[in-house]
Amino acid sequence: MRKDNGVMRLRKMCRGGGKIYSLVEIPESLAACRLRIRAHLENGNEVPSKLMEHDKTSRVMVLAVLDVPQLVTISAYDATGAVVSVLRRTIKPELAKLSSQVHTFLHDDKMERIRNYDALPAFGEYRVDIGRLIREPNGIDVLQGWALGLAESDSFEKDDVEVRILDRSGNDATLEPVIVVRDTITPEPHSSACTRRLVNFTARIPDALPCFVMWVRPKDEHADGPCGFFCLEPHVIQWWRDMWFAWMQPATNDRRYTDRFNIDWSLSRAELEVQRRTELEVRPKFSVIVPLYRTPLAYLDDMILSVLDQSYDNFELVLVNASPEDEPLAQAVAHWQERDARIVVVTLDDNRGITENTNEGIKVATGDFLCFLDHDDVLAPEALFCYAQALDEYPETDMFYSDEDHLEEDGSHTWPYFKPDWNPDLLMGMNYVCHFLAVRKSVVDAMELPTKEFDGAQDHHMAFRVSEVARNIYHCRRVLYHWRVHPGSTASGVDEKPYAVEAGRLAVQAHLDRCGVRAHAVHSERVPNRYEVEYELDAEPMISILIPNKDAVAVLDCCLTSIREKTDYANYEVIIIENNSTDDATFEYYKQAEQADPRVRVVYYKGGFNFARINNFGASFARGTYLLLLNNDTEVISPYWLRRMVALCARKGTGIVGAKLLYADNTVQHIAVMNLPEGPDHVNRFMPKDNPQEMLHLLQDASAITGACLMTPRSVFDEVGGLDERFEVDYNDIDYCWKVGEAGYLLVSDPSVELYHHESISRGFHTSKESALRFEREKGMLRQKWPKKFAYSDPMGSPNFDQRSLYYRLR
Repeated sequence: MRKDNGVMRLRKMCRGGGKIYSLVEIPESLAACRLRIRAHLENGNEVPSKLMEHDKTSRVMVLAVLDVPQLVTISAYDATGAVVSVLRRTIKPELAKLSSQVHTFLHDDKMERIRNYDALPAFGEYRVDIGRLIREPNGIDVLQGWALGLAESDSFEKDDVEVRILDRSGNDATLEPVIVVRDTITPEPHSSACTRRLVNFTARIPDALPCFVMWVRPKDEHADGPCGFFCLEPHVIQWWRDMWFAWMQPATNDRRYTDRFNIDWSLSRAELEVQRRTELEVRPKFSVIVPLYRTPLAYLDDMILSVLDQSYDNFELVLVNASPEDEPLAQAVAHWQERDARIVVVTLDDNRGITENTNEGIKVATGDFLCFLDHDDVLAPEALFCYAQALDEYPETDMFYSDEDHLEEDGSHTWPYFKPDWNPDLLMGMNYVCHFLAVRKSVVDAMELPTKEFDGAQDHHMAFRVSEVARNIYHCRRVLYHWRVHPGSTASGVDEKPYAVEAGRLAVQAHLDRCGVRAHAVHSERVPNRYEVEYELDAEPMISILIPNKDAVAVLDCCLTSIREKTDYANYEVIIIENNSTDDATFEYYKQAEQADPRVRVVYYKGGFNFARINNFGASFARGTYLLLLNNDTEVISPYWLRRMVALCARKGTGIVGAKLLYADNTVQHIAVMNLPEGPDHVNRFMPKDNPQEMLHLLQDASAITGACLMTPRSVFDEVGGLDERFEVDYNDIDYCWKVGEAGYLLVSDPSVELYHHESISRGFHTSKESALRFEREKGMLRQKWPKKFAYSDPMGSPNFDQRSLYYRLR
């Protein structure tokens, strides 16, 4: 038996999960003492360490695996607080590694029992873990993590915790200070004597960092409060990076589409035969117009066969040959014309450009609808049937378009583009309609045919012209068009035809001019080869900014200060809707805010928290022509935010305008809201704001906009009856958006307008059974009130997307 000499001893060591574990023998004379551990580097900086209960005679020491020696000090304190014993050891990384290898080789059961001993944290410690590792396009990772702790009721104090991210040398690894985005302290539901704490944090780190340690500890380095740390080794970090890539990879980049095209995205012979035998009440004639110019014969044959093989037979194929000097092409065209009487050939003297060449085909077409097909592309065999079937159901349709993909030289199908339903604002940013465009001939006959200035964007121009008068526009959510990729084709990139980009801008500007909209179409500075519209504003109408608030003075002050100091628009008022604050400092702040800025007013709402009723109450005091619902936990980034939003909101037919809201780590909180089977959610949430994906940067029409920053004309607000007060906390903004959309107005999301949204700092999340129950009840009310919204996929989405994903992933 070892003699009790009051000396602690450090025994065997092992490693696991990026940590070092070691048994510390505690003599019986020190069993009643309070033990404290600290680990430091040679430069004096503290690094993570903890000591965990094991049995009466031992503890388990836990350190992070670092590449540098760690000086460990374990002190024993008696009841008076005096130090009665101290153990000091230097833990060298190579020695810890060797010791672990030896014990693993020897199958040491005692070491195996302490390896990963802290997988389940002890009472009074934090469990620290990673939530996401988001790759930014500039070589930086955004780390989002959390720490959960359980302790006695008085152990946690607000804002007494700090988070550090260390590299393997024990140095801070972050490029910027770690941001604690939420610190929630709530009673533990199962024990009134305990408290639960959840800390969410985010940090930006170099993506070259091979491994790191997340460490949550008290701000006071001398305090003995709860702490915890989590070590991420290279393979774990790579797993998280791969997982994020898999989560957010859009369908356009998904190799599975290529691998499964013939299984999931093309019809069988039997299905096509069923279409051929289907009798439709309406049998329109389609004129498929194809301008030819030096067309490779192989491409010509593929294109013609794809039209002749259609499962719907009431069509004509109009071939406009603008290169008569190409004798092999002329002979091939003549050969095909002899084979099928539905082929009509127009031979031009010379090439007049694709727009005017197409015009010649339009002039001879005899069909009810004009369809536009490029000479090197092919159609899916069901293309015309799908349009005829849709016309059978929606006889007033004047324009059709479909989804499309790329056809590679080897015959494989890539880059599927599953488009949103009709989205006029997106069309002004890019020609998302593109293929397979079909328009009613009587509509085109009533307008002047375009000139060659639109060469390269002729289909973009045509989509605008027809949509301006169309009674109905139908989007077929199937891939009906295969855009061939080869050198010289814009499918390879618009750099192949740079003139097409300027032609597209001209098409947008011409559309604005015809509609009498005072605006300028310009090339986008944020997305290459795309467009933005700068709307003119004759005057500055009054905007009433409605901000509900309960206490949270610091949060509200940040919001008001950002409005006052960053906004370049003068004609606004701020109505703070006070809702049952209890802190005297809040009311003192109100007085100061009103005195400091005459545009600020405080109105007092009496009653329980009901977000819809509070905003309706605030709106009754508003003097503005436009209302802006704004959360108190937002912070203005873009100086032009109000000017840009009101210019959009002032357009005829616009009912709501929203903005891009960012988390503190510059990832996206809101662009727009998409309705999924499980309920509405923010599309592209957590995506880095500078990700090149177009939908993060282009103006677009949305299904819903968050009420955290929502502008609406006062007239529209009154027309639909304001917010439905049955939705007390959740979904009142979604319901309002759907009411406005149902009334025929556009809901516009403008990503150029940016604000920070420090989400739920002031109200928190559903932290009780009551709030969770209310949330589910209001979700049920939404589903009951709007069953069609849940019966069909969202207009922004597609049935081809994963219906559980916010990132346009392939189903």
